[in-house]
Amino acid sequence: MKLIDKSTIVSIATAKSVESAIGIIRLSGNDAVSIANLVFKSRSGKILDNSTARLMLYGNIVSEDKIYDEVLAVYFPAPNSYTTEDVVEFQCHGNAVILDEIVKLIIKNGAIIAEKGEFTKRAFLGGRLDLSQAEAVMDMISAKTKAGFDIALNQLSGSIGRNIDYMLEKFTDLLAKIEVTIDYPDEDIETLEYESIRKDLNLINNKIEVMIKSFDSGKIYRDGISMAIIGTPNVGKSSFMNRLLNEERAIVTNIPGTTRDIIKEWVNIEGVPVNIIDTAGIRITDDVVEKIGVEKSKEIFNNSDFVVLVLDATNELSEDEKYFISLVKEKKSIVMLNKTDLNCKIHTEDIKKIYEKDSIIECSMLYEHGIDEFKNMFKSIFLNENISVNSMETITNSRHLSSLINGQNSINEALKAMDGSMHLDLIQIDLLNAYTSLGEITGKTIDEDVVNRIFEKFCLGK
Repeated sequence: MKLIDKSTIVSIATAKSVESAIGIIRLSGNDAVSIANLVFKSRSGKILDNSTARLMLYGNIVSEDKIYDEVLAVYFPAPNSYTTEDVVEFQCHGNAVILDEIVKLIIKNGAIIAEKGEFTKRAFLGGRLDLSQAEAVMDMISAKTKAGFDIALNQLSGSIGRNIDYMLEKFTDLLAKIEVTIDYPDEDIETLEYESIRKDLNLINNKIEVMIKSFDSGKIYRDGISMAIIGTPNVGKSSFMNRLLNEERAIVTNIPGTTRDIIKEWVNIEGVPVNIIDTAGIRITDDVVEKIGVEKSKEIFNNSDFVVLVLDATNELSEDEKYFISLVKEKKSIVMLNKTDLNCKIHTEDIKKIYEKDSIIECSMLYEHGIDEFKNMFKSIFLNENISVNSMETITNSRHLSSLINGQNSINEALKAMDGSMHLDLIQIDLLNAYTSLGEITGKTIDEDVVNRIFEKFCLGK
């Protein structure tokens, strides 16, 4: 796949939605330097060229003696740049209005505005990154926890690509052996090659299986999960949310029905990004506003990845709560038995009769008892302890998973064909299909339309 469009592109590379001291504008393409020199005048009189490559030049963005901003400029010559093309970056003041004006000026002098992800797309098409590394760039930007960032950073370093390249090299050798066997049938080597092929395919299959098994935990580290906190009014749902956030995010009173709307916040629990949803207490009510909150709570319960049911240990279980327990036991869940610092009327054993699980924690939100136990139990429910954020085999991307499964299916078809003593021509087809599927992960065998769809998900300037 070759880059056809040689236009010089420009975009703001830093976030525009927040105030910042510095804003970066990036140009890439054959004319990046000549366009940059039209709008940039250094205080030293030097221009951007090979003699000043990778040196910061101090000066101004100007047009017809009008100064737009005081900036630093740096030139990265091709091919040793992010995109493998000539790249120029201006470090400007982080005012969104001024940044937009400078971009307009650069476009007026011959550049075009970059599409979403176009800088990274050019890095991929230029051979600096494989497709899995390019996708890791966006994962690093959007990571919500350190663990998620570390996985993306590991993938950016080429961890997935090295695994896939190893497998593709094995397939290339296998296909070469099969070709020789087909071309020289009288050499009586087919039985020997069958055993050699089977051994290599089982080795590749084992590597694929490890990567597939890492996906559930890996995806959780990347995308996070939604966690609904449910229960009847005034049992401590909002207090529980506040303890996890370490701040008074939700209003807490002793008046039932205080939380009427849905409150959502992201929090890091054992490295996992969790979207906590504090719901209105579920009960029969005549209050119109509270009724709406209750209906929203039911909807969130049904759509959440994980449920925390909070109960008040000082009250006997109501029929509603018994019903809630019977519902949550069908989902990934934990029951928090709150207010155990007071005189308790229900205990863990009472809940187990209905819940039929061990994921019950006696706690006190007032004294913050049970929060650490909750975090440990949460981790044991969701994360595979064998998965390391630094593992070369950890995958987080659904596209990668699909390609691995398709590759594995083709390998299994080849193994079945060998078990049935099918001709090597048929086995060769299955191996070619496996090669194509695995090559899609790094972009070796992927078509242009898929590449375009992947980079459309990126942010501008990247």
